[in-house]
Amino acid sequence: MPGWLNIHILFSVAGLLFLTLASIVSLLYLFQEHQIKHRKLLWNRLPSLEKLDKKHTHILSLGFLFFTIGVGVGWFVIPQNWQLTWRPEQLWTGSGWGIYALILFFRLKTGLRGRKAALYSLVGFSFVLFFWMVGVSIIFPGKHGWF
Repeated sequence: MPGWLNIHILFSVAGLLFLTLASIVSLLYLFQEHQIKHRKLLWNRLPSLEKLDKKHTHILSLGFLFFTIGVGVGWFVIPQNWQLTWRPEQLWTGSGWGIYALILFFRLKTGLRGRKAALYSLVGFSFVLFFWMVGVSIIFPGKHGWF
């Protein structure tokens, strides 16, 4: 069990790191777009909007993949998770996973790109950050509490 627990932690944290990086790329996209619209190219070293958007898709996909593996290992390895008890960490992790699943679905199937994709990614990250930091760690501390 401890080996699986380490895999759960490793993939979950890696997924969150990639989702954090995707949010940073989203911010860079929005910053670059604002600079172009207002013709204030103060920082012209950023890649083009198209490259930032592609990079965002790749990083977001990797983050979602790692996060999915981490959640899946945590779900299937821990026996008490086989009973759906609707504990806060189950609900909030599932909600965060669902938000990113929807973002990726719309990116891949409907062609969601650019500003909207960047904004949705930031909203998703805000929810996940809130779920993790406030919900699971402060309101309902337990095995997943860090503070």
